[in-house]
Amino acid sequence: MQFRYTLTVLIGLFIHSFITIPALYVMLTRKNPLNIFKYIMEGGMAALGTSSSGAALPLSINGMEQLGGLDERVTRFVLPLGANINMASSYFYHQNNLRDEIRDGCALYEAVAVIFIAQVNNVQLGFEQIITVSFTATIASLGLNAVPVGLVSIFLILNTVGLPATEVPLLFAVDWMLDRIRTSLNVFGDGFAASVVETALKV
Repeated sequence: MQFRYTLTVLIGLFIHSFITIPALYVMLTRKNPLNIFKYIMEGGMAALGTSSSGAALPLSINGMEQLGGLDERVTRFVLPLGANINMASSYFYHQNNLRDEIRDGCALYEAVAVIFIAQVNNVQLGFEQIITVSFTATIASLGLNAVPVGLVSIFLILNTVGLPATEVPLLFAVDWMLDRIRTSLNVFGDGFAASVVETALKV
């Protein structure tokens, strides 16, 4: 069951990060999205290793400026902003080891987690409930940046659809891996955002 859950999250993150965002980038800038991955690869790998987009920030800025040629006024505003705004903690896999680096993938991750918990409890969510879960997860990922949101919002979302929270610990076993992947993909997303802003300012 956990394998299917993990696979679903990974597929969702892959589609979001390597199809949806690059497609939007091409539509907005008419540029090759593969270049962004090249520019910010070092920062993304650092985020994967440290599970912290903040720790990877200097490498991200350097890559976008030195390799991508972006204006430092853009990179030094957009990238730090992206590394801090809308931050949402992951589920903690240790009581004193909270992670706080999920933004792009947070809403997707939490929505999938709630659907997974519903399936564990043999509860069939209707279309309206799935919309409610998606909306609540999105709002939580946008608004609660000063608290461990992954922990807080998962209970909030479960409550909105009347599901018990007793199965949340099932997610802890795989969260350490998903957390690092989400963080790394968030860094790539920040790089796309910086390039879009620079393109818009030059128009």
